[in-house]
Amino acid sequence: MKAFIKAPDEDIPSQIGYGLGIRNLIIGGENLIGHTGTIPGYSGIAMHNEEKHYTIVILSDLSVIEQTQLFEEVQNIVIDSQMRG
Repeated sequence: MKAFIKAPDEDIPSQIGYGLGIRNLIIGGENLIGHTGTIPGYSGIAMHNEEKHYTIVILSDLSVIEQTQLFEEVQNIVIDSQMRG
């Protein structure tokens, strides 16, 4: 399931691989696996960090959001709280 092929995407510069419906992204220096997507009126990103054991899901009722930027902001909060505690 996690046998990624190199699949650079101009629209998602953080993507380093893709395979069987899941993406391999590096966001904020963290290696993540998960899925992103949009349909008219909705957008979402769901990513998991296997090394640090967290999963973040962001759903929006907007067709276009800065998925990776928003994800990185939430990820920083999660990592900071893990370090404190």
